[in-house]
Amino acid sequence: MLNQDSPYVQSAQDDAQRAGVAVYSIFYNDAGMRRGNFSGQSYLQQVASATGGQLLSGGMTTIDLAPYLRDFNKFIRESYTVNFMASAARGRGNTLVPIKVKTSQQGVKIYAPENVHPGVVE
Repeated sequence: MLNQDSPYVQSAQDDAQRAGVAVYSIFYNDAGMRRGNFSGQSYLQQVASATGGQLLSGGMTTIDLAPYLRDFNKFIRESYTVNFMASAARGRGNTLVPIKVKTSQQGVKIYAPENVHPGVVE
């Protein structure tokens, strides 16, 4: 977790984790609005990392969404659903359960949420 605490960011992160939604966002650093951009980019990165999504950022002076949309498309095409057993006692009510997703496969990068809301797979 980043060292900038925001109840709004934490709430967005918790809501997305409970809903099982990976958050992807595009950050455009407008050269005319440098003040406060670090916080905005940090907050977007925090929510993306916590939910298994990605922050797509880069451009400084021109807006070209094509590279971001190509990256997003690649992330979605390479996404998989993982089902696992979680103790009902730990995930009672609205409680989020921390998870760690790992692989023994060499060269594979995994993006996964930090916490999940246990439920029934239908």
